Amino acid sequence: MTRPCSDDLRERVVAAMRSGESCRSMASRFGVAPSSVAKWTQRAARPGSVSPAKMGIPQAGSGAASRLVAGACARLRADVQKKTLVAAERTHPDVKRRRGRWQRYQGQITPRRLVFIDETWVKTNMAPLRGWAGKGERLPGAAPFGHWNTSTFIAALRYDRIDAPWVFDGPVNGDIFEQFTPEECENYIQNAGYAFV
Repeated sequence: MTRPCSDDLRERVVAAMRSGESCRSMASRFGVAPSSVAKWTQRAARPGSVSPAKMGIPQAGSGAASRLVAGACARLRADVQKKTLVAAERTHPDVKRRRGRWQRYQGQITPRRLVFIDETWVKTNMAPLRGWAGKGERLPGAAPFGHWNTSTFIAALRYDRIDAPWVFDGPVNGDIFEQFTPEECENYIQNAGYAFV
């Protein structure tokens, strides 16, 4: 974070502004941004000084609101925590019933019979454009030329291997996934018994 300009410079800029010059001419004369000149002038017009406000992020636990929340939590013997979001559909009766059945029987499933179908992707235009190099030296980088798009990888993941890997250009959608499932995974899923998408 940069340091604020000195109070002496701020006061000289504000005094010169009172003589009637424009923000841009003051900025070029004193070597500061025109927005700084405008803000310092506004700050001087209000009661107070042109001194900078306190910089940085306020520390947690400062302020009346934080003390109020902390006091309420202490009375309730609760701790403020980050919320964990879950799907709202979990509360639907049919989903709740299926989840309960799954939780009861999942201990009886052998891991050898599980197949998870998953996808991941990479965007070739996300190659890093900047990096570190010595002053005056080039920083070479490699990326596929003229191939700026999304490449998607879908596979059937088993406990000991990956089956039916499939890579294609573009993001996945319902049509592509329907092509993948019967062509690539049908016998893997039949042999496995349980598949999760």
